Amino acid sequence: MNAGYAGRGNFDYCCVLTGGSSGETQGRPMIDCGDSDVLLESAVGKLKIEGSGNTVRIGASSTLGGLEIQIRGSNNSLEIESGRIFGGAFFGFERVNNSKIRIGRRTTAGSGFSIQIHEQSDVTLGDDCMLSTGVFISSTDMHPIFDLATGERINVSRSIHIGDHVWLGRNVSVQKGAVIGDGAIIGQSAIVNKSIGANCLAVGMPAKTIREGVEWKRNFSDLPSASSNSMG
Repeated sequence: MNAGYAGRGNFDYCCVLTGGSSGETQGRPMIDCGDSDVLLESAVGKLKIEGSGNTVRIGASSTLGGLEIQIRGSNNSLEIESGRIFGGAFFGFERVNNSKIRIGRRTTAGSGFSIQIHEQSDVTLGDDCMLSTGVFISSTDMHPIFDLATGERINVSRSIHIGDHVWLGRNVSVQKGAVIGDGAIIGQSAIVNKSIGANCLAVGMPAKTIREGVEWKRNFSDLPSASSNSMG
């Protein structure tokens, strides 16, 4: 396992972990951010990597607290560009190869946030997303399901794509194959298992669009785009 400053790529990484390890570390000894301005609040509470060719990249200006990262397999990658991810978050690659989790710039997530991959697939989140507490994202089911008559596997893994500026409410579950468009809002406890369009509000189990042409802001003092345009 090697740790060190990664320099410039598409964005500034504060640190990078590469390779594989059969060991387990508590706290921060595996992280070396050099002179970067990243704020790592006991950033990785538990890190376990088994396999080879795995990479964890954490971007500059990130605020992370008590993450648990577990990678079992080879040639997997976790990238967090920048943002705030609070305590209790879990990122897991379970006996899987050639898979990727990527979180864009300025994305924030509350406690209990989890992304899990159990079969080859990718999970991507865009820039400026806002995830409430207890959000669960998984591109695979935990166990296989077969058709009795044919023996065909009916719950194969599928990648997940979440666009820019998406708001996921408390305890939302995003399942395999889901695609959520830019600016969408997903209501509390919804289960997303299909495509939700850009700037749509969706709720329910499974999630269904109940309104189109909406936008959300982080602060009550922020004006909607229509108001800003009319004032200009």
